[in-house]
Amino acid sequence: MSLARPTNWVSTEHISVLIGMLVRRHGRNYLSGRCRFVDYFSIAGIISKFAEFEKASDKLGFNWGRLVSYSFTGKTRRRNDKKGLLVDVDRVYAPMMWGKDHWVGLVINLTCRQVEILDCNIPHNESDNEVNKHMAYLLRALPHVLAAFSPPSDSSHPEEDQAFSWVRPDNIYFNERSGDCGPCAVKFLEMHAAGYSYEDMGQIDDKMVDIFRQKYAMDTYEEFIGNAKV
Repeated sequence: MSLARPTNWVSTEHISVLIGMLVRRHGRNYLSGRCRFVDYFSIAGIISKFAEFEKASDKLGFNWGRLVSYSFTGKTRRRNDKKGLLVDVDRVYAPMMWGKDHWVGLVINLTCRQVEILDCNIPHNESDNEVNKHMAYLLRALPHVLAAFSPPSDSSHPEEDQAFSWVRPDNIYFNERSGDCGPCAVKFLEMHAAGYSYEDMGQIDDKMVDIFRQKYAMDTYEEFIGNAKV
């Protein structure tokens, strides 16, 4: 499997499967810890609708679409996990692609309105200006998304003073050999949700990446197809 091969870049489908595996295995634990995992397409959905949102006269009533709605509320016509933003969920974990080839992990802290960017290859987008270009639409949209999917009393007026900022730690694992950014982004999110520190993420090395890539491949096979030993 391409997911198991060291330095092999992985696609949006691979990342979505990885996030899906984590949610199926640990989703209840994540929700009990007041956090929710969403997949790449949820973040991409917000960004893709941003231009339309900017033109809308009714910002609070803007329709972000079913995928974004489900990702941030857990509610569909057939399902309702009753976990609302700021009521039951304080952190949202999501993978994000910068450009066409680089994955990062986002820890969206709703209460302090800060996004932690877990990036295994900072030199790929080293300057703050580069990061701002990738994050601008999402950061501008998040207050309105939060207002749309939170109880009115918690977030009804997404003014500028409620804007989201970002921080990118520089003491986590650096994937100098490149190609492992997708699995690393997911691993960082998994570790953060489990309570590991940036320093812990900094203890990862290339050999460990090879190992957890293989384990991710086996885990996703077991979860969605069958016994990995078959």
